[in-house]
Amino acid sequence: MHTCRLAGALGICFLTTVLFSTADAAETKTFESYKCQLTLPGPKYTWLDVSKMPGAAAGFTEDSGVNFILLADRDSDFRLSKAAIAGFETGLMKPGITTKIDGTMIQFQGVPCYQMNVRHIQNDTLLTVRLLVANGYWYQLMLIRPSSLILDPAKIESLFSSFQFIGTPSPPAATPHAATNDPYYTFGYHMGQILGLCLIAIVAILVVRLVTRKGKKDTI
Repeated sequence: MHTCRLAGALGICFLTTVLFSTADAAETKTFESYKCQLTLPGPKYTWLDVSKMPGAAAGFTEDSGVNFILLADRDSDFRLSKAAIAGFETGLMKPGITTKIDGTMIQFQGVPCYQMNVRHIQNDTLLTVRLLVANGYWYQLMLIRPSSLILDPAKIESLFSSFQFIGTPSPPAATPHAATNDPYYTFGYHMGQILGLCLIAIVAILVVRLVTRKGKKDTI
């Protein structure tokens, strides 16, 4: 069931090569069903229209090239096991297109979280993703920006802190699985594939913005 649902999202997610800003004036979007909320980090940020991106609850953008996407879905059976992480990395990494910088387990808002830094080679774009499971849901938090945009750790943390749980999060029980053939490997793999396609979409946006910005400068 997990594979069918996620695989079905892959093709549709690939079509989201253009995401438009929305005029929604609310500073915070609350998702009672996902038990979380997302708040714009400041007045220069605007909401992205993610209505055509399955699994995406919300996202925001800023003219400097910062893009942040929240993906979430219910899955009470999923665990953040070593195999799930291995599957996630395999699904995300594409030879000659993306390369892993580093990855580590951290604590984020009281929940175990896998953080991974990735470089999109062809367009020199950086992705920081946090994968976590709580309240019977999985969450992917994606921060995408041009590599030329230097963000210090405090700034990165403040952007991720735009995501907040509603109430005290409840992480799942630890899993004894550790091998790549455990039941979470395939699910993690398809999650990585979805993220990879979403990264392609956001990179396309960044390229269009850079070209548009350069064109405006050339006409001045």
